[in-house]
Amino acid sequence: MAGTFLGKYDTTAANNTATGTGSVSVAEGMLPSNINNAFRDIMADIRQHYNVAEWIEYGDGAGTYTATYASSTSFTIDGANVTSIYHAGRRVKVTASTPGTIYGTVSSTSFSTNTTVNVTWDSGSLSSEAITSVYIGVLAKTNSSIPTGVIGTTNIVADAVTNAKIADDQIDSEHYVDGSIDLAHLAADSVNGTKIADNAIDSEHYTDGSIDTAHIADVNVTLAKLAASSVNSSKIVDDSIVNADINSSAAIDATKIADGTVTSAEFQYINTLSSNAQTQINAKAATTYVDDAVAGLRTRIIAECASTANVTISSALEAGDTIDGITLVAGDRVLLKDQSTASENGLYTAVGSGAGAASRDTQFNSISELSGQMVVVNQGSANDNKIFLCTTNNTASLGSDSITFTVITPSNTGTVTSVTAGTGLSGGAITSTGTIAIDSTVATLTGTQTLTNKTLTAPTITATSTTVGGKIKFLEGTDNGTNGVTLVGAASTADVDLILPAAADTLVGKATTDTLTNKTFDLGGTGNSLTGSLGEFNTALQSESFVGLAATQTLTNKTLTSPKINEDVVCSATATELNLVNGCTATTTELNYLDLTTLGTSAASKVLSADANNLTKISGGIYIEEATLTFDVTQDWDVRTSPVAKVVLTNNVTFDAPTNPTTGQFISIVCIQDGTGSRTVAWNAVFEFASDTAPTATTTASLGDMFNFRYNGAKWLEVGRNLALTLA
Repeated sequence: MAGTFLGKYDTTAANNTATGTGSVSVAEGMLPSNINNAFRDIMADIRQHYNVAEWIEYGDGAGTYTATYASSTSFTIDGANVTSIYHAGRRVKVTASTPGTIYGTVSSTSFSTNTTVNVTWDSGSLSSEAITSVYIGVLAKTNSSIPTGVIGTTNIVADAVTNAKIADDQIDSEHYVDGSIDLAHLAADSVNGTKIADNAIDSEHYTDGSIDTAHIADVNVTLAKLAASSVNSSKIVDDSIVNADINSSAAIDATKIADGTVTSAEFQYINTLSSNAQTQINAKAATTYVDDAVAGLRTRIIAECASTANVTISSALEAGDTIDGITLVAGDRVLLKDQSTASENGLYTAVGSGAGAASRDTQFNSISELSGQMVVVNQGSANDNKIFLCTTNNTASLGSDSITFTVITPSNTGTVTSVTAGTGLSGGAITSTGTIAIDSTVATLTGTQTLTNKTLTAPTITATSTTVGGKIKFLEGTDNGTNGVTLVGAASTADVDLILPAAADTLVGKATTDTLTNKTFDLGGTGNSLTGSLGEFNTALQSESFVGLAATQTLTNKTLTSPKINEDVVCSATATELNLVNGCTATTTELNYLDLTTLGTSAASKVLSADANNLTKISGGIYIEEATLTFDVTQDWDVRTSPVAKVVLTNNVTFDAPTNPTTGQFISIVCIQDGTGSRTVAWNAVFEFASDTAPTATTTASLGDMFNFRYNGAKWLEVGRNLALTLA
């Protein structure tokens, strides 16, 4: 129950069965010994009430009540209509767990089963929780108990009476203190002529500069009112001085005319003109030499690139578009010369990306600015550094007539005035005409010449016929070059390289007897062979000998690849497989222990044996070594090399499909959480779990989960699992 002290006593005496604190029962038939305690308890309630007498716990007006949270700014008094008590403007105090005790003013109330009280809080707000108690202020806003005329000025806080507290038209002149109204309290333009006594304003009441021409009568401004030298040019209205205002004897110097740069002597030149000066200037400007001079002033135009085909002007001249291999930048000048509609040809300015249609270059957007102009193209795949001439007449109409640009190539013409033959040339200095020829110091294509101390780089010596190769003759020096050695190129159908020794050596003759030292014969090449008898070869080999086909000989340290022992037995073992037997000391009986198909062989140490039903028995233990996988967030697993494995999870993991699987194979994996834990495990779709639901892995640090699978040729079927295993 909400409420404490007197606030929970009922107005019906019979309904009061306990004191305010509930510590003493006052129900019918109470023990006499409780009467003293009951009165003491009630006295305590009264005392506690007076300690906060400005607040009343009214509740619903009749004992216990229930106050319920409605919103952060409202609550209800349940089951009673108490809107007249909780009226707008009355102060309230509410106590609850979260806000504590908060204060506010009732803004409105309404009733429908419960009384809803809306409050504007001074600070804080209600939370959705039980309300401990609700109090209202002793003073009501309506039907107040305060008598009229009891509040004096001493009871009002300074500055507490504002305009909002004063009724309209309630303050008259008797309430003004003399001299208390200053300019700040006068409305603008509120003091007019009717408020000023005649002759009450003298010069002391004028603000300097406050009298303008509108307040001065025209007749009142006379020369006597103007101070000496007080009128200067800034006081004279433009164009207000006419010829009549200038004294006929006034001399106006030439420096006072226009900007003063024309001298009196220069003005006298006008005196010699026989007619209108502009007419004479126009007549001079119409001569053809002026036109020719203007034509000669045309300069070359630089375009960044030029078209090679028709260009869509509305969209293809934006920054980022490509013309002749050049990526455009906004502001680039582009020459269009290949438009399907020739009247569109001309110079254009590239626009920004997405800006749309481009326009003609503003410097060349008329036929007079294009006709006869030369355009130099700055770059491009096809048009780099080319020059184009606009051959369209200047009488054409831009936008309707075709505009043509023709590529031009500069040429050099004229008469040579001075040429001097240099080294290797004959003819001397030629000033008009003459012949320049190659002299004898220069090698020529034809003729026989001797080259001394020359280096020939990759020379080609041409054969004299199609059947004889080229020749090089090396002359011997001791007999004055009479004899020599001639190197003759073969009449080959393909190029042949003759590679000479890298160090000083002697060439071997084809028909001579020579000794070869440290030479290697390549018998594997096409057409390479050595001829001779076996004995000759064995003699040549000295320390080694060839094996004869029919002889009985001993092979030492030889490797036989797929040897045939006799006509009926072929050894199919590889060299690697035969090497496994190398060093074997087992007897035939011991080797038979390994033959699973041999029945009746027994030995206490035999591990594998087979019976007549082809069932193999293993005596003794067997295990598959556990491999440690390297962690990967998309875990790889080669189940051929590591069928039994473990992996430490250092992050969340998804197992890829295992590689190298075999149908019927069993595999096992232990997933171990690292010291951090909380690592999740996901599986490739090739892993199959019961009800297609993958297990949730243990996330506890350092624990492990073991999963076992069998491969059916398509899926890895889960055989079993053990989760949350302690591994150490």
